[in-house]
Amino acid sequence: MGRPRSTKNLVCEHCGRDFSKERAGTTAYERHVGRRNQCGRPADSKYLRAPPTFLKGVVIHDFDDMDLSHVKGPEADAFKRVWINNIIQQIFSVPENKCIVLKNLELYPDNIYIKRQGQITSITIHNLTILMLLLLHERLWPFLELSGWQKYEEFEGWVSMVAGVALKDRHWKGTIEPLSYYYIAVRDALANYLKNIEHRRHEVFLLASAVKNVAVS
Repeated sequence: MGRPRSTKNLVCEHCGRDFSKERAGTTAYERHVGRRNQCGRPADSKYLRAPPTFLKGVVIHDFDDMDLSHVKGPEADAFKRVWINNIIQQIFSVPENKCIVLKNLELYPDNIYIKRQGQITSITIHNLTILMLLLLHERLWPFLELSGWQKYEEFEGWVSMVAGVALKDRHWKGTIEPLSYYYIAVRDALANYLKNIEHRRHEVFLLASAVKNVAVS
């Protein structure tokens, strides 16, 4: 005789698809209405992507929530790229600031993931560099100036000379020449940190709070 058909309404209210006429209709209907991105959603709604499965069990803190109060301005005379590298190393030395995940350095050199505003996002090294530049510009450089960093004016003059960026310009939105020494110094500091971070087994390299609750089989 077979199983009786379900009396439950199996018509999608968004697209009108009638699952009662399909094989395994109830299961297909529940899967359809339970999707992360429902059918018939507004054109301007954001498409939600599931986090990559290789991040399962990895805790990633939010990039925008990094605490910079522990960072000290370098005092030793050195190339400006050395200062920048030192500062970025300081920023990520705090466990709560570890907020970037890199997958398989050799095969996927641009397969970088960060968490912002609660969403995990894939990002290129260029976009990561711009984000870091904005974070430095909006939060760290003003803090270091107010804290009395003796090298601030020297650094400010160098940035203006090599990148045409005024550190006191509160309207700067990250427009910068990628060949400028300032951009290159920040990009290389990030890339160097990604390459040298202690990694876990297999293909997951972690520059993140991926140090907590890591579950890599």
